[in-house]
Amino acid sequence: MSGAGRGRFPYRQHSPPPAGPGSHRKGASPPSGAGRPGPEHRCDPQYFCELFKSVTTQRPVEYINQRRIDRAKERLLKEPHARIHDIAAGVGFESDSYFGTVFKRFEGISPREYRETNGAS
Repeated sequence: MSGAGRGRFPYRQHSPPPAGPGSHRKGASPPSGAGRPGPEHRCDPQYFCELFKSVTTQRPVEYINQRRIDRAKERLLKEPHARIHDIAAGVGFESDSYFGTVFKRFEGISPREYRETNGAS
């Protein structure tokens, strides 16, 4: 890790954009886009992942996949005649194979087995 004073989490430091005319006056309108992060708020991807994991205990991709699997489980039971391929695509998986792998990693069984053992026909 390079750069003094960066601490445990490296990030890019940017100086804030210069204030526009009249921005120091009481009641002045905020600049357009105020409230949305701009280039000065970007952080290093590694820093983001470490910060995210410190809050959620999961890496971002694990967290997203867990939410997708949770939605897939609901749909597998609520839509017993829907094709597993369609459910996988509907929750954001482009590959049936990857969906099956991720589902089994989180649940310990395949999507089909989950549907069969939890009462859907």
